[in-house]
Amino acid sequence: MEQFKKILVGVDLDHQGFESTISQAAGIAACAGAEVEVAYVCPDYVSNAFLEAYLDQSVLEQAASSYQERLNELCQKVMPANVPWRIELGRRKGHNAYQYLTSRAKEENFDLIIIGEHDRHGFDHIWLGSNAEKVVRYAPCTVMVIKHKT
Repeated sequence: MEQFKKILVGVDLDHQGFESTISQAAGIAACAGAEVEVAYVCPDYVSNAFLEAYLDQSVLEQAASSYQERLNELCQKVMPANVPWRIELGRRKGHNAYQYLTSRAKEENFDLIIIGEHDRHGFDHIWLGSNAEKVVRYAPCTVMVIKHKT
């Protein structure tokens, strides 16, 4: 059986179930003795060069800070004391969430990616695609997809 020592948890704060994804990752990390990085890819407006030119930088920093605080609060609540964890806020800068997560996994040598999957059907799925599906396809390591009930 493969030992997981570095777990990357990709979350989407805009959809229900991200708390469950983090909680399940915490349990796996505790059993495996692994470290966890919780990654959230910020919306385009936080890393959009056009908006950066017209908005006060403090507005964008405040948005990123609120994401950081939200994830910190949750991780402090669900992560066991024996699990080292950190939060990484990704900036899209032209990349999709799946590209960010798969690149991060490769660069930092993660053993496992855990992501949540929310149902998208019909035109939304065809038009937008599924980040979870693309992470599974392009990841350099094992991927666990947490299916959220809707």
